[in-house]
Amino acid sequence: MLSAFLVRARTALQRSGTGNVLGVQMVVGNEAADLDSVVSAIAFSVFVHRRNGAQEEPRVAPVIAIPRNEFALRTDIKHALNVCFGENEAANITDSLLFLDSPLVPSTAEAFLTDHNVPAPSLTTRIETISVVGIVDHHADERCFLNASPRLIEPCGSASSLVAHLFETESIPIDSSLAQLLLAPILLDTVNLNQDFNRVTQRDRDAVAFLTRILDQAGDKPPLNCDAYFAALQAAKFDTSSLSAMDLLRKDYKQTACKSASSGRTIQMGISSVGTSVQDLVAKDDAKPLVGVLRAFLLEKGLDFLLVMTSYEDAQDSGHFKREMLCLFGSKEDARIASAGIERNKDMLVFEAGPVDGVIGATSSQSSMGEVVKWYRIGNVKMSRKLVQPILIPLVESM
Repeated sequence: MLSAFLVRARTALQRSGTGNVLGVQMVVGNEAADLDSVVSAIAFSVFVHRRNGAQEEPRVAPVIAIPRNEFALRTDIKHALNVCFGENEAANITDSLLFLDSPLVPSTAEAFLTDHNVPAPSLTTRIETISVVGIVDHHADERCFLNASPRLIEPCGSASSLVAHLFETESIPIDSSLAQLLLAPILLDTVNLNQDFNRVTQRDRDAVAFLTRILDQAGDKPPLNCDAYFAALQAAKFDTSSLSAMDLLRKDYKQTACKSASSGRTIQMGISSVGTSVQDLVAKDDAKPLVGVLRAFLLEKGLDFLLVMTSYEDAQDSGHFKREMLCLFGSKEDARIASAGIERNKDMLVFEAGPVDGVIGATSSQSSMGEVVKWYRIGNVKMSRKLVQPILIPLVESM
């Protein structure tokens, strides 16, 4: 069972101590800790363990790059674990996972990165001496850690597709529950292998074919209907009924440090991906006004610029998929430079969603505390955070 592997890995870390005398390696997904990051980290840990001979006491452990108390916000991950392993084993897995705030996470470690290829500040702060020894990622290659092995960085829909590729090409055994779990982020991130969203590649299709073949050959589960599986995952991901506005900002969040080309100052940019509209965010009980929640989050994270990217199906417009962008700038000058670049960009095709006055609690696009607020619709709905972030970084660096 997966939980048994995780418990043994925790035991190894307990014996290893903060100095990590046993040399237990970490496998860490990115700081958003979304479905792809969590699943790819778990599955790659199993891959490394089995490739190393599956010794009784593992020398590798997945670490989820958020505090434990934020894991409950990942409703799609909970659903996937319940479906793949059953509720009891899913609960055992959750209890056995290591999170970044665990005292068992050592201060020094070798690490494999999944779903990113440069460690985030939150990771390097927690693991003070970190040596990146392997990378499996589907984002833009930042050309670091060139001697890592494997160093599999390839554009595709999901990092989990690349992990599945490694299982297949190296003939590492994979059980049906883990195969079904790997399918979850692949289907979700590629919108069920839908080419219309420009996310799916042949690598993703090959991974789905391999994993469904594993399920068929195992014969220990009912036949998997990928369409129904995707629909249930999508519904779980976008069910925000129990989450506050602050919960939603924390649920799927990434932070980037950019250096201003003109002043040399470091500019902290945070991007929250939210599966609901701005109007639905405003309706949350704690969002009175929403600008107060945005300001509190900006201060909590030490940001100069907060971007909230919303995505939702608009029931008032025949269920059409839409995206918005809500920006909170710490100063007028930063707002002037960055918003001009955003509005000129020909990939995002943004246009103003409407006046923020009376909607989020700001007046004339500026809050009472001096921050500047901008609210856009994104004309090109294919522009997810993965595509928008590389566009924003040079804009922020010009601030």
